[in-house]
Amino acid sequence: MNTRSVLSLALILLFSFVSKGIAQEGKAPNYAAKPLSEWIDAFKNGTDWQSHMEARRALGPNGPYAKIAVSAIIEAFKDSVHRDGAKSVIADYGPAALPQLLSAMRRKETLIRTRVAETLGKFRPPLVEALPALLAALKDPAPEVRRAAAWSLFSLGRPTILGRVNPKSGEVLAALMGSLRADPNAEVRAAAARSLRILGRRHPEAVRLVGAALEDKDDTVREAASRTLVDMGEFAKPALAALIGALKNRNQNVRADAAFALGIIGPEAKAAVPALIEGIRNKQDRAIGWRYACALEGIGPGAKEAVPALIDALGQGDERSNDYYAQALGAIGPAAKAAVPALMGAVKKGNKEGAVEALGKIGSAAEPAVPLLIEVLTKDKKPSGQARNAAEALGGIGPDAKAALPALAAIAQNLKEDPDLREAAAHAVTRIDPELAAKLDIETACLNVRLRKVPSVRLAPRKLTDAQKKRFRELICQLADATKPVFDTFPPFGGPAFAPHPVKKDAKTFVKSDRQDKAAAAFHSLVEAGPDALPFLLEGLSNRTPTNWTIEISLGAMAGMGGLLVDPRWPRNPLQPLEKRAWAMSKDREYAFDEEKAFDQYSIDSYTIKVGDICLVAIGQIVGRSYENAWYRPIGFLCDIVRSIWAGPDPAQKLLDSLLLDFSTEGRFDGDSLNYWHEGNNLQIESALRLLYYFPKETAPLVAARLHSLDVLAPKDQDTGSMMRIVKNGVLADEFLQAVSWCQGPEIQRELKDIARRTNDPKIKEALKRKPEPKP
Repeated sequence: MNTRSVLSLALILLFSFVSKGIAQEGKAPNYAAKPLSEWIDAFKNGTDWQSHMEARRALGPNGPYAKIAVSAIIEAFKDSVHRDGAKSVIADYGPAALPQLLSAMRRKETLIRTRVAETLGKFRPPLVEALPALLAALKDPAPEVRRAAAWSLFSLGRPTILGRVNPKSGEVLAALMGSLRADPNAEVRAAAARSLRILGRRHPEAVRLVGAALEDKDDTVREAASRTLVDMGEFAKPALAALIGALKNRNQNVRADAAFALGIIGPEAKAAVPALIEGIRNKQDRAIGWRYACALEGIGPGAKEAVPALIDALGQGDERSNDYYAQALGAIGPAAKAAVPALMGAVKKGNKEGAVEALGKIGSAAEPAVPLLIEVLTKDKKPSGQARNAAEALGGIGPDAKAALPALAAIAQNLKEDPDLREAAAHAVTRIDPELAAKLDIETACLNVRLRKVPSVRLAPRKLTDAQKKRFRELICQLADATKPVFDTFPPFGGPAFAPHPVKKDAKTFVKSDRQDKAAAAFHSLVEAGPDALPFLLEGLSNRTPTNWTIEISLGAMAGMGGLLVDPRWPRNPLQPLEKRAWAMSKDREYAFDEEKAFDQYSIDSYTIKVGDICLVAIGQIVGRSYENAWYRPIGFLCDIVRSIWAGPDPAQKLLDSLLLDFSTEGRFDGDSLNYWHEGNNLQIESALRLLYYFPKETAPLVAARLHSLDVLAPKDQDTGSMMRIVKNGVLADEFLQAVSWCQGPEIQRELKDIARRTNDPKIKEALKRKPEPKP
């Protein structure tokens, strides 16, 4: 799932929390009005979602029957169709429910023992106290109880928050391995194999045992083992021989998973190439041929002997399969030169995505495809088209693609084209002809922004006292008291924010507490101090002290196999030299968890915000960049970038220079519309606010001159005239006025009064009326 989808889920979680808080402020339902038996019946037999949820709340730890509800729900396990909901209700009780659950594990009824074993795996965080009972349940005479225990032991053994492992995980590992090795029931062995996917991945013996299960006599166990090895990722290497052998397993699902796992292992799986070639040529495996192609793609250049088989397969499958075959050829690189005609044929037939990318990866050997790629570049620009891929492919071919330079340069400089396409075209020009790219300044010409003359302002030396340094470090330590999100203090979703700005004073918090107030005040003070606090906040980025703010969310489930990948795009001014350099180094990379590459979709079910995460947000507020905190992703890679940009011997001068550059950045007009123009507008507005806040004496005259130059007369033509006035001003005048009108400097106030005198525009007049309190 992509970053936007992750963010959407985070929003849902946040607002469900808010809604819950609002509901609690109203009149609470009288759950005691019904006896426990009726709530149990409603829970078991409710015909609609609302009545079922009402019953869950009545039976939960905040309901009137908390002391007896757990026992009643355990009894309801016998015939409840809502058994998963019942497990969740009991899990809400936390450790308080454990004595009754452990007692129920000694019951005669197999169904009760099974449901209780399943419930013990529902607790977040897992309850170590339940471990003896679950280990004992692995020896239960009923196979369904043993299977439930194996599944729940996965929860007790896996890492929970950034790799913190249960201290009893060794016992769990040994027990699960024993069940996989010797349990007579296939379902239990399969559950044990799946439960080893995280805990066992760092133990070669466990990995080899899972590999051996690929030859189990039961299909269920073999499929569980193959899926587990896929989830283990690169840690499946000890089972390499078993995976290669599984490519000839009689179960097609096992063969498909084995191929996929080999692709994840990568170049070290080169020995599998002959078997993978055989799989691709096997007509009975045509439906899973793309899995074999994925494996060859992962192996890369070492799979060059598969080129003929991939060429033969290309065009014989459906569109998806053909893309995978093409991608495998691209991963092999120049050694796949013989595939160029076939790839060109695929492009002509409409199978463009994988084939176009592959031609670029083959490099100069794909020179015959240049005219075809030029055609795709210039004629396939619809939103779902392949023009960007074609630009990247032409860049991959390099100097031999010089015939494409006129088309690429024209696209890069055409503001009416999509920005991503422009950027790809500019990058291709640079790779094909660096001298031409420098002459055209192509990397700047493709941007949505341009630079006016940047003022030069030098600051007097600033030196902090030891007391000030101590104070900043104390404030950063106080951030550990953060408990819950506060919109005006810890903006969870990024976006423009500036804690000490007076207009933010009316923002409401979700939670009011002494600890939260202390953390909020510390955050406010750090942002207020700005350049003086910046070196200490940069130092604080590496502070992994946990706060009291834990996000309960299944992060990995939204990330897909192989770790939560982080979008490397981060807020910046593309004309700022340090940010431009950092962007060039990071834009082609994908970042996994900095704490542990091996995490997959089952690894983490909560994340505790660290002090360093909040320091990142504070830095963003100071420098005018919406750096996001770690609600749904760790920030190691972004911290490195932030340090490389903002660290230095004179933080105040560096901040001032950056803000002045932002202040001098404006959008580029494409002649017809303001598409993509607002990037420069936002940079100007955010920088003007901070210039006046942090450096009022030095920059008030510059901002006043900008105010003086604004055209504030109402346009006669509200459509074209309004747009042309915006272009003339280089900024949205009403937003700019709101950003600076709080400043009481005489130069600013004089220009604001002059604007009020000369404007006849209602929007400008309205903006002038919104006067927040002055800076304290």
